[in-house]
Amino acid sequence: MKENIGVINMIYILTAMYAEARAIITHFHLKKDISHIHFQVFDNQEVGIRLIVAGIGAISAAVAIADTCMAAEAGDFLVNVGICAGIQEEKVSEKGNDCLAKGALLSREPNQGENERICRIGEIFLCNKIREQITGRTFYPDILYPHGLKEAQILTGAAAYTKDKKKEGFWLYDMEAAAVYQAGLYYFGPHQMSFLKVVSDYGDAEKVTAEQVRELMEGNVERIAEYVNFLQEIGRKEQSGISFLEDVLLSETEKLCRDMHCSKTMAAALRQCIRYGILSGVDIAELRKEMYREGKLPCKDKREGKLCFEEFKRRVL
Repeated sequence: MKENIGVINMIYILTAMYAEARAIITHFHLKKDISHIHFQVFDNQEVGIRLIVAGIGAISAAVAIADTCMAAEAGDFLVNVGICAGIQEEKVSEKGNDCLAKGALLSREPNQGENERICRIGEIFLCNKIREQITGRTFYPDILYPHGLKEAQILTGAAAYTKDKKKEGFWLYDMEAAAVYQAGLYYFGPHQMSFLKVVSDYGDAEKVTAEQVRELMEGNVERIAEYVNFLQEIGRKEQSGISFLEDVLLSETEKLCRDMHCSKTMAAALRQCIRYGILSGVDIAELRKEMYREGKLPCKDKREGKLCFEEFKRRVL
């Protein structure tokens, strides 16, 4: 068990089913909080973990977040964990990165062959793009931190995926991610939300039993725990260095936001990226000057600013 060092930020973990949650509850020694009436809530204040079993579907996910995340603070994170369908068969390149030092998350090697499924049963993904099928709206969680997981796009629908449904170019399919993202925005920034999905089927979810779901989650609980612990470490570093960072963040962020034509959302992501860079020992001031010397800054418009931010983020990470 981790030591309780100073202020511990809270990681809110949201699952749809208890079968998805059980391995996490056991791993982090979570205890049921009987004060919650509408949802099953398990927590461990010593390690800063609160897990909510929301129920299946968009409405359940949104209401659960509203019911349990009202006290979320700037250093907290929301992690949506659960099973999903794999809906693509062709191979694509792996997009995860292995930048963590010793103890990093391990990325599974993809199988070789032309007709391999890219989303294999039991494989875990970090979602970098979410589309709500019913509205066509697309959301992008900001992945600002290095990790060792494979990344994938996920499509969220109102009913379980079946093989005859249109794939729309996405790799994964679930019923909650888009709702979690939209409800989560009331309490968290895009950089504070993560979506970890384990492939359970290829369009025949009705055949997947609760026991199989538990086994799939048990097979990935160490990876989930390492990712959660990594977020906790980020939160602790930010808390310990907050007073030192504020002046530096203010001076660096204001100028970059102006010259990148940042929206409110992009400004929050930029601030978090700068914060992470400073805590990691990156000379942000020198990096900024370098990009000015290269002519990448200032940007002409928002479109150019978005491209510049991606380049800045790549150099920081």
